[in-house]
Amino acid sequence: MDAGKVVGRVVSCLRDLAGYGILLAGVLIVWQVVLSLHAVQRSGYLIWPYRTAVFPAGLPWVVVINVAFATVFLSYMVSLGSAADKTLTKEIPRLPQIGSIAHLAGILLAVIIGYLNYDDLVVPMLYSQGVDWIYRLAFALVVAGIGLAIAFEIWQAAQSAMKSRSPVITLPQGPLDGIRREEGHDMVCGRCGTALPGAAKYCSHCGEKVTRGFGEGGEGKA
Repeated sequence: MDAGKVVGRVVSCLRDLAGYGILLAGVLIVWQVVLSLHAVQRSGYLIWPYRTAVFPAGLPWVVVINVAFATVFLSYMVSLGSAADKTLTKEIPRLPQIGSIAHLAGILLAVIIGYLNYDDLVVPMLYSQGVDWIYRLAFALVVAGIGLAIAFEIWQAAQSAMKSRSPVITLPQGPLDGIRREEGHDMVCGRCGTALPGAAKYCSHCGEKVTRGFGEGGEGKA
């Protein structure tokens, strides 16, 4: 593939994913701007049965707003990973694992961001029961699982890349019509088709070891 086609595919991938990237950046900017507003910082508490040792007066509105923005951001992050999967699989059909790696990477980032932003909502409930460690354990297990899946896809991609670079040699099968023969030679090399004398042990052209067999009409072959 020439350099022009490679550049064209890269530009096509970037164009397909640019929309998701711009949308993510916009959500992130609005998210941080809203949380920095003085009115949000002093918005008080949400009145509902959510009183724990951490938030005895109730759950602060700023936590609820933060979780809402985090949820929107995570959904777009997963969508970006899915879009990257489809785009890369289309552009690199010989290595579909690359798309899967991008998808899993998007999910991993979403899990990490969710862990950092949902703790104020989930941990107080668990802390009041003395089992706040469950939150950290669940996060570690999920991250480990996604990490193993990514490692497996990378290994699969490496195996596929190695196989695609390995030369494929097809030996002649069936009748020997059309294979080069010379006068006084009664065998042909099964690898390269060079005519060989009956006493030959190795092909004089490619070095292949001669094995006695018979083609159509009793013709010997290597």
